[in-house]
Amino acid sequence: MQDLYTWKKNSMKRGINIITKRVVLAASLACAISITACSQDSTGADADTKDILTKVEQGEEESSEETKEIESLWSKESASESRVKLESKLVDGEIELIIPQYNGSSDQRVEYLIDGEKNCDFNFIFPEQITEIETCDYNFDGNVDIVFVGYNHGKKDFWLYRGCVREYEEDTCYFVNDDDIESYVEKELTDDYSAENIINALTNGLVNGEISSYSDAYKAIVEFNQIENESLDLKYSLVYIDEDDIPELLVDDTGYWINVYSFSNSTVTEPMEYCGYGLGGCLNYEYVPYKNSLRYYGHGTETYGYTLMKIENNKLVTTYSEDCYYEEETVNYNNYTDEQLSPEELKNRVEEYNSCAFEELYGEYTEEEIIEQLQ
Repeated sequence: MQDLYTWKKNSMKRGINIITKRVVLAASLACAISITACSQDSTGADADTKDILTKVEQGEEESSEETKEIESLWSKESASESRVKLESKLVDGEIELIIPQYNGSSDQRVEYLIDGEKNCDFNFIFPEQITEIETCDYNFDGNVDIVFVGYNHGKKDFWLYRGCVREYEEDTCYFVNDDDIESYVEKELTDDYSAENIINALTNGLVNGEISSYSDAYKAIVEFNQIENESLDLKYSLVYIDEDDIPELLVDDTGYWINVYSFSNSTVTEPMEYCGYGLGGCLNYEYVPYKNSLRYYGHGTETYGYTLMKIENNKLVTTYSEDCYYEEETVNYNNYTDEQLSPEELKNRVEEYNSCAFEELYGEYTEEEIIEQLQ
């Protein structure tokens, strides 16, 4: 597994405006935006964060001017930082974003909190105005993604931020701007940008954490993988890695990488993400059906051997490994678990695991064939 992007922190604090209401925009903006402060009304929005936007609509037969109130969650004209509270089925706790007062710097970052504790911060493309923020999981990996909708350069626009978990820091996450998927959504929706429409375009309306069956989940995942990797000839398989009777979905870019998705309690996770194989150190991945036992055969300049793994807490965890030397008969065994084993016990444990009936993890079916299996 690999982290594709990484961001470092730099945040800024000023006075606080708490915003709890998200308003879905009813139409796109067609003229210049004028922002004026207004007093607090029944929506609960504070004066510093409520903007009045004048929109001129041109019809085919006649034109008319309407003044519409659009609630702004944040703008470059805001006199203070904004706090936006969000919810997700994937997080036990309340999510809050702190968007700093704009100061013109490209180094400003948005803070991501859970139950008041900062989990991470991320670099953000600050637009002129933000009018909607929603959470989702559009790539079905079990991590929170964030959709921002607003205005930039006088036009309605949106920004997708994909949530990722650091491989060796499971309690922390990071967010990256997903411009490739943004390009797909732009083609699908043209300019009908709302958080709901954007999320539905990527998920077919499925909410991770509320999915009724693994077949529905996996069909949506296949469709997303085809979108994300449209130039690749992906292959798919249903495999039984863990002990239950619900299969895992394997996605294979043959000779390069595999992804594995798992379904449990109405939720999809991705315990194996872009696990590279083929050329390089890892030849292939194998598993023992229904035993939650995986391994790969690796080789380096001096050693070769198997690395043994399992899926734990929706993550791929290394348990044991062996280092065999090309020029020697010596084999070193490594224990990555908390279990205290003597050298002889460790050797026996690794040999016992390696004696199991492993099968290769690979994709066998096309998109159409796997969809038919999931019907």
